[in-house]
Amino acid sequence: MRLALAQQAVERGAVEANVDRAVAAVGRAAADGADCVALPELFDVGYFAFDDYADAAGPLGGPTHRRLREAAVANDVAVLAGTVVEDLAASAAAGESVPAPEGLANTAVLFDADGDRRLVYRRNKPSASGSFENRRFP
Repeated sequence: MRLALAQQAVERGAVEANVDRAVAAVGRAAADGADCVALPELFDVGYFAFDDYADAAGPLGGPTHRRLREAAVANDVAVLAGTVVEDLAASAAAGESVPAPEGLANTAVLFDADGDRRLVYRRNKPSASGSFENRRFP
């Protein structure tokens, strides 16, 4: 298996533009022979964009995940989408199993080359005690 680790500029709070860059990175890595492309943590909103997390949050299967799933299929590669800010209440409303009925999660999703979701991982150990991240994610 050939794994590509995507690096990209991340514009704070600019989810659509950041996802556009991620989709382009998937295409470039696939063209270079990757079997799986791993995207950076919080590539959708920006790691230090703490005040933008709630506005950027979406459910599993929402627009960000849908675009990355489509990129996986279009490029015939697996995509580790992640992580993105997940809105747990929206995911629960969509019928997804969630660890809490509301709040935000730092969530990674793995799509295979057929677009099937193979893994959902919600980070549960924030980086540092007392950090802004601790106050944003459960």
